[in-house]
Amino acid sequence: MRNRIWILAAAVTLLLTIGLTWADQPAAPVAASQPASASGPVTITVFGTNDIHDHMEGFQQVIGYVRAFRAKNPNSLLLDAGDMTGTGEEALGITRAEAMWRMAMAAGYDAVIFGNHDHGNGKARLIELGEKYPAMPMLMANVKFGEKEQDLAKRFPPYKLFQFQGVKVAAIGVSSSDVRYTKKNRFELYYEVPIVHQYVRKLRKEADIIIAITHLDEGSDLAIGSGPDAPDLIVGGHSHGAPCTVWGREKKSFLIKAGRYGRLLGKVTIVWDGSKISSLKGALLGPKDDWPEDEQVTTLLKAYRKANEERKLKEGKQK
Repeated sequence: MRNRIWILAAAVTLLLTIGLTWADQPAAPVAASQPASASGPVTITVFGTNDIHDHMEGFQQVIGYVRAFRAKNPNSLLLDAGDMTGTGEEALGITRAEAMWRMAMAAGYDAVIFGNHDHGNGKARLIELGEKYPAMPMLMANVKFGEKEQDLAKRFPPYKLFQFQGVKVAAIGVSSSDVRYTKKNRFELYYEVPIVHQYVRKLRKEADIIIAITHLDEGSDLAIGSGPDAPDLIVGGHSHGAPCTVWGREKKSFLIKAGRYGRLLGKVTIVWDGSKISSLKGALLGPKDDWPEDEQVTTLLKAYRKANEERKLKEGKQK
């Protein structure tokens, strides 16, 4: 029930630059939801990915499915719960997260958090990527920003608010404060559980639905999802498990984690009846034959693979 798979690997440190200028621009926006109040129930869909680790074992199809869905259903969010980068394809790993960030931005993520592998490239690299791709907000609710880092605190907010037909949705982002993942040249982090509960209390006055995006072990997720200050939904990562269940004690959060490597997609459908959540249902979906590969992501992936092959060929001739 609490499947814990811990995989730690060293991040690759070489940087590869590819001249695809169109991909450095924000993805074409999904059809916008009207902010006006709805006359009836409002349905909101939340998609979640996590622990892709530079693997392409279904990510292109996952994003293809999400993009097609969102074109017809604008009341939707695409979130990632950390460790997009890590130990997968060489063509992606040698870019020190650049490749996955560019593909994720092209995919249209609404908010992301960093995981321990993303953190492995160092604090400065995370800041660099976050500032380079501001259209994809990186949420940092439990980062300890110093007195001289207040500009960073503004650029990497603790939460983000969204609105769908008058229904306000808040997403809070936290990463693991485990000392194994907070070494030199990395962000210092507050313990995540009280931080999430603190923001839930604050945001209950501003939002109708509250989501916590977490990169934590199941014990921390269970603590976050329990008690009067639990969020409504936890989109999680880190453990590589694939739970999709009501989780917690007293007040229960709904928890969804989509395994690893882009093999699964979390999908949660929430119905707001005007005063409360009347329905919240989740499912884990796997890429199917009729899911199209996303054109933008696939184009970028092919370019990185080609550049990597050319690099290896060039290095081989120099030996």
